[in-house]
Amino acid sequence: MKNLTLFNKNTISSNCSSCVIGHICAASGLDNIEELDKLINKRIQVKKKEELIKKQQQVVYGIRYGSFKIQIDNKQPTKKIVEFCLPGEIIGLDDLISEKSNSSAIALENSELCIIEIKNLDRLSKQMPLLQLQFRGIMSKEIIKFHSLLSIVNIINSKKRIIAFLLDLSRKYEQLGYSSTNFILRMSREEIGNFLGLTLETVSRLLKQLMKENLIIVRNRNIILKDKELLYKYLKNE
Repeated sequence: MKNLTLFNKNTISSNCSSCVIGHICAASGLDNIEELDKLINKRIQVKKKEELIKKQQQVVYGIRYGSFKIQIDNKQPTKKIVEFCLPGEIIGLDDLISEKSNSSAIALENSELCIIEIKNLDRLSKQMPLLQLQFRGIMSKEIIKFHSLLSIVNIINSKKRIIAFLLDLSRKYEQLGYSSTNFILRMSREEIGNFLGLTLETVSRLLKQLMKENLIIVRNRNIILKDKELLYKYLKNE
């Protein structure tokens, strides 16, 4: 099914405070419709379990609401999940580096993204140095996030890997202004296992173990971190 693209000049400047696009516009003084149109003139909706269809080259996507899993084709029966993206994060940076990217973005829930055309960004950056500076900051955060993801999946101890994953989600939700100790897992146990390199059975067993140790509460996909400080201490212990 094709993705649905929406564009409404009367509403495009509203409700952007929670996404990466809003941060760029606020820092650059883009506070009216005409200026916003130069940078963002499309939004796209992707339904749950659908793939984001990248019809254009040299564009990136800022998640306005919803969440995605990023997976790569590693020539195995099941594609490898390399990242989970939440609101305010960018999808498509790898496509700017290589035209033959083998990654795909699948919506974990009904989602909406803003489309940033790089040619518009480049043109406006020459006129507005703050815009270029802000986008460089976003790129730096993406690099830091990449190293953070690598550190999680490279942890040898499986239990610590699960804890690191939960704490990373906690940090992301806190940055979005949500609770850092009570949140919903948008991904399945199987998808978590795929990302962490663990079996479904191992993920379920470790979550139950953390519950028995009174560190977390699991109610279906609802996760409650009962003591973040203890979780961090456990993660740091050799």
